Amino acid sequence: MPAAIPDNEDTAAETEIEMMKRNQQFMLVGVCIWLLAGLSGSAFAQAEVMARGNLTGIRIDGQLMEFGTALCVVQPEWSGITRTAKERQTTGYSRSGNAAIVKLQLVPLREIRERDGADWALSATETVETTGPGTARIDVEFSSAKAADIAGAFFCLDLPASCYSGSKVQLIEPAPPAAVEISLAAGEAEQNEYLRATAKGIIIIAAQRRLEVTFGEPTEVIIRDDRRQGSYDLHVFLAVLSGKAAEGQKEKKSFTLKAGGEIDRKPVAIAIEASRPGQVFDGLGGNFRLQNPKLDPPVIQYNLDNLRVAWARVEMPWRFWHPDEEVDPLEAARAGKLNPRVHEAVKYIGAVAFHSWRGCTDPILAGWRDAARALNLPLLVAEGSTDAAAWRYPQIFSEPSFVLEEISLYTRILALSQPKSILQWQLTSDYSILTGGGLFGDNDALRPTQRFWNLKQLASTPAGAFALPVVCNRPGITCAAFGKIANSAYAVHIVNTGAARPALITGLPAGVKELRAWITDTRRGMQEGTGIPVSDGKAEIAFIDNPEFIRGGRVPAEGFIAQHHPFEHPPDQTHEGPLEPQIADGHLHACRAVGQLLGCIHFAPFVCGSILQFFQTLQQLFLVCFLKAVAFLKDKGKGIALEEFSNPNGRFLVKDHYIFAYELGGKCVANAADRTMIGKVLIGIASRNAKGGAQEQIQNSGKNEIGWQYCVFTDPASNRTQKKLAYLEKADDIIIGCEISN
Repeated sequence: MPAAIPDNEDTAAETEIEMMKRNQQFMLVGVCIWLLAGLSGSAFAQAEVMARGNLTGIRIDGQLMEFGTALCVVQPEWSGITRTAKERQTTGYSRSGNAAIVKLQLVPLREIRERDGADWALSATETVETTGPGTARIDVEFSSAKAADIAGAFFCLDLPASCYSGSKVQLIEPAPPAAVEISLAAGEAEQNEYLRATAKGIIIIAAQRRLEVTFGEPTEVIIRDDRRQGSYDLHVFLAVLSGKAAEGQKEKKSFTLKAGGEIDRKPVAIAIEASRPGQVFDGLGGNFRLQNPKLDPPVIQYNLDNLRVAWARVEMPWRFWHPDEEVDPLEAARAGKLNPRVHEAVKYIGAVAFHSWRGCTDPILAGWRDAARALNLPLLVAEGSTDAAAWRYPQIFSEPSFVLEEISLYTRILALSQPKSILQWQLTSDYSILTGGGLFGDNDALRPTQRFWNLKQLASTPAGAFALPVVCNRPGITCAAFGKIANSAYAVHIVNTGAARPALITGLPAGVKELRAWITDTRRGMQEGTGIPVSDGKAEIAFIDNPEFIRGGRVPAEGFIAQHHPFEHPPDQTHEGPLEPQIADGHLHACRAVGQLLGCIHFAPFVCGSILQFFQTLQQLFLVCFLKAVAFLKDKGKGIALEEFSNPNGRFLVKDHYIFAYELGGKCVANAADRTMIGKVLIGIASRNAKGGAQEQIQNSGKNEIGWQYCVFTDPASNRTQKKLAYLEKADDIIIGCEISN
């Protein structure tokens, strides 16, 4: 039995678990559109502070007025700067009412320790409180238990060049002889200092942003940039502790920040395609590292009862892999002395995987997708979330900024990396997406948080759906889309991190008349909203002033959206059991639904700008044609399908690609491009290089050695030998192949 949702949740949320079980059936024949917009309540206009004390900006009407902050300790002569950043310092995070309190232990960066011999250690406490619309108060205290040879300790503002390039600064009550206004137009050197003065505040004015900072007392202000790493951002240093720190010295200052600027309410255009499927998404996964025998079981059971968990990852202690350091593990393995658990685990090796804790830039995420494609292996996000150290300060899990950052990251990963699964770290009591039941000091009933509902929506994506391209024309919005053409099940995930604004979605499948909506925000857990009408494949929606996902309408026919970089291996076998592991062996089974027929697309020579373009084009053509062939086979049966596949004027001979099939004995049973091949046993009709051809393809497929293979063949038109690359798949007694010449 799933744990009860507490009475103080919305009525719709109380029955959501059972409703979603029914929705999973609906999704097999429906379109699902999920939208995540803005923040609600007090979170809608608040300072966004990370667990390490760094602000990312202040929200006004949901729009993030972006800037960064950090606590910085500067070396003498400004030879180096140690600044707070993810996982660089010991951090403690808590909240008292409207105030976030961060306690830090700062030591020099390793490179500074090694280069300068610096050995200082400073403690810091930072309190951040939203005091009004667009306004926050920050109290910063530095203390030094021992003398520290430093140039000072500062509260720092980082102004992104994208917003503050060409700006100016006005000083409030500056000490003479400083000018009242100074230009911050970019200097010419790698490092530029624009201002060094004392004042009681500053106002930084840019084309679309304004940031005012007032100080409780006159404070030294230094504005610099440093382009040695390619960044043109401006850095504002506000002195808290000036010069060297004496033993036992403690300094504290207060700063009031008021942000303003243009709010982006421009209409959003979201374009979706149906004909370019990418990688397969099996669904949400989870990590299950058992650590707490009291709290883990009920948390795990709740998640398994209420989430569709497609993949699972469990701990394999190193003592099983290499119990005796004096023994060569390879020799032990060759001698058959593997631990039984290791022996069983080895069969699951064969995927590309990464962790999402850091480094998730768009190029890096796309790079993981490309690496998996190049290796012809599935891609997994083996540990999914945003802050690996968050177990030290679990109150951060309930912060709206943390919740929004996590789901935004997952949507970007789904769009750019196209993994088979994102395995949440964790679905246990550690880093839990639940609260109560003794978790994090909360002894009320075990219950879901907003993070749970966000993940439940991802988990409700149709199992085994293909990633589909979806393009948005406005910044601050991330989109991911999925579709299963064979049974008309689709889902779109859209995350809006900005203000409320209208949106137009285009490319919805013909026949969709209405989208159904479910809402998740700080107050509602997948609560059903008002239906959205669809006309001519278009739907107009409004991002309202709280985070929500919308899931929508029924689709009687094929089609739907697409994804940025279409490329796909056909769907792997899907396991519905919550903890039944999947074998990531790189064998992706396109024809499992076909049963006895295997198809192939042949491509005439063409020129590609890159290997990646080659694979993208190949897979696009292969999947579109192949999936249509599968649907035709299921509808008409094998006999009619083979006849149509062999029809030179039929629907499956399109320009330079076509469907064909072999029997395992090598007999060609379908080929529209060259009907003289039908009925022939093609074993022995192969390449001059003995590198491939039907014989090797059939033999390798018979051994389930599927994947890409090289061979050569003689082009009958030119009588010239050309290279050919084939993708092979076996199902029962038929072989499917995908070939491209040159």
